[in-house]
Amino acid sequence: MQNYEKAAMRYLQLQGYEQIGARDGFLVCIVENGMAFVHVAVTQEGSEQVFCKTDRQELRDKFEHAMLEWFEDFPADQDYRIFCDELSVNVISSNRAFIRHHQNVMEAM
Repeated sequence: MQNYEKAAMRYLQLQGYEQIGARDGFLVCIVENGMAFVHVAVTQEGSEQVFCKTDRQELRDKFEHAMLEWFEDFPADQDYRIFCDELSVNVISSNRAFIRHHQNVMEAM
């Protein structure tokens, strides 16, 4: 596991997210009031782009694809409220990262 992955998971754990799996670049987590699919976008310091900017339609398609695949393999035993979050991680050094968390990004799409 890369340092940025550890930082992302540590951040999410502190926010009350419990990882139950991963799928196609998404972390699948249980949260207090539902289930969250978290897309983690990473950039390195010094890159032209400070934060990853993904085309909204492309991101929406990725979220939907990840959710469909997850529920095909792991059918839900109960109803869940689904959240789609984006976590932008800007790696500053081997032990420092800047994290920006966008919660429920599909709501705005």
